[in-house]
Amino acid sequence: MKGFLEDANYSIGLLDEGATLGDVIDNYVYEHTLTGKNAFFVGDLGKLLKKHNEWQNVMAPVKPFYTVKCNSTPGVLEILAALGIGFACSSKSEMALVQDLGIAPENIIYTNPCKQASQIKYAAKAGVNIMTCDNESELKKIARNHPSAKLLLRIATEDISGAEEMNMKFGTMLKSCRHLMECAKELEVQIVGVKFHISSSCKEPQVYIHAISDARCVFDMAEEFGFKMNMLDIGGGFTGSELQLEEVNHVISPLLDVYFPEESGVNVIAEPGCYYVSSAFTLAVNIIAKKAVEYDKFLPSGMEQTRSDDEPIFMYYMNDGVYGSFASKLFEKFNTIPEVHKLLWGSNQTCHSDSANGHTPEDPATSSQFELAFYFALEGVWVSHAPDCQSWRAEVESSPEVEEQAAVKGVLAHYLFLIYFTLFNKKYKEDEPLFASSLWGPSCDELDQIVENCLLPELSVGDWLIFDNMGSGTLGQQSAFNDFQRPPIYYMMSFNDWYEMQDAGITSDTLMKNFFFVPSCIQLSPEDSFSTAA
Repeated sequence: MKGFLEDANYSIGLLDEGATLGDVIDNYVYEHTLTGKNAFFVGDLGKLLKKHNEWQNVMAPVKPFYTVKCNSTPGVLEILAALGIGFACSSKSEMALVQDLGIAPENIIYTNPCKQASQIKYAAKAGVNIMTCDNESELKKIARNHPSAKLLLRIATEDISGAEEMNMKFGTMLKSCRHLMECAKELEVQIVGVKFHISSSCKEPQVYIHAISDARCVFDMAEEFGFKMNMLDIGGGFTGSELQLEEVNHVISPLLDVYFPEESGVNVIAEPGCYYVSSAFTLAVNIIAKKAVEYDKFLPSGMEQTRSDDEPIFMYYMNDGVYGSFASKLFEKFNTIPEVHKLLWGSNQTCHSDSANGHTPEDPATSSQFELAFYFALEGVWVSHAPDCQSWRAEVESSPEVEEQAAVKGVLAHYLFLIYFTLFNKKYKEDEPLFASSLWGPSCDELDQIVENCLLPELSVGDWLIFDNMGSGTLGQQSAFNDFQRPPIYYMMSFNDWYEMQDAGITSDTLMKNFFFVPSCIQLSPEDSFSTAA
């Protein structure tokens, strides 16, 4: 993955005051419908700036180290690098990706608890010294391959809510810490701090009380062995909710003041990942297949039947699934219910024939630009230059004057179609009946179920679903399923957020080259827009 940022050809649209992110999504739905492209993401990079400001206001003493595996797309990494935060990497490729941004090694932490020897050697060569460890075997491996490493001893945490009695997968028990310190002393490996991690599924901020108290015990223990401890890593688990952030800060602030006061010289850091990126990205997927089944046969176990027997339940198959952008569904609960985006030709409506010549268009989703040039969507009428569309097309191609006229008419029709699309095809009507539905990915795998049960209006093949809060989990990773293609990402930022970045002195040469202007007049193609690069 080295060189990923150099190879990435991406741009960031600056939204005019009259343009909204919803307009951007509508426009790309329109464009992808015409071209038959895959699912796509729209990323609002301004939200990264807002999240960082929120972090600075609430958690000022705690320095964030962004968890790269949450979202390693170039726009995200460059914005966060410009904000001056650190990076928590779990692999060689992530370390290389971050170092390509010019991030200093001391601002990178190698957090993988189970590291390959070759990747430890890479960290040593790259100057990345801070890494985590929670067992004797890992400690010996690090000592052999990176003798100058500075270790954060990861300790297990307890969830007092009972949902997770003990985090046993990673982290050493408090009673085992002394033995690990004895081993580190014998191997001449430095231990410089403690790390713990509270899962985002934990609903009790009070867990931090036990974790920070245990960390203090480990610090005191380390002093007996002569280790100079200077770092406390409180991990991740930040969901993106400002309320959760305030609750955590309310619990940890008095504890940090007592156990790790400023004069102690201990640097307190955290590893927010989802917090920064989850709400910044929206995913649009297309319905590629549909099936109606009997309601009682598909009723989830334990659910009471409240609908009539003759009502069907619909199974919708989308062009993205758990082997792509919904990969996080495999290991965490997915609660997002999508917004419906119904299209003219995807809602059992048909285009009217032109009574003058009897010509009926093909599906507009697959029609060419020349054909669309004479589809005036506001009237729902197909206007053909000649009864035989192919003969007219030949005339266009042989005559520059006719071709120029067609191009002008094509642009007009393009915008008329877009206006129609925007005004009449955005969302389903509130009075439409709702049906029990389930959403599936394209793999036909029983694991590829995105939403088990939800209420949606009846959809048709070609309709779109919009999922919010999709910025964390798989962006930047390539699926191994068949010929699945990574959905394109369209980055946006409002002018207000851009001005705020400039006022704060947050600059990046690469970012400045990648900005382009998006006016409120809908068209979004970067090549047709004004560049803000000097």
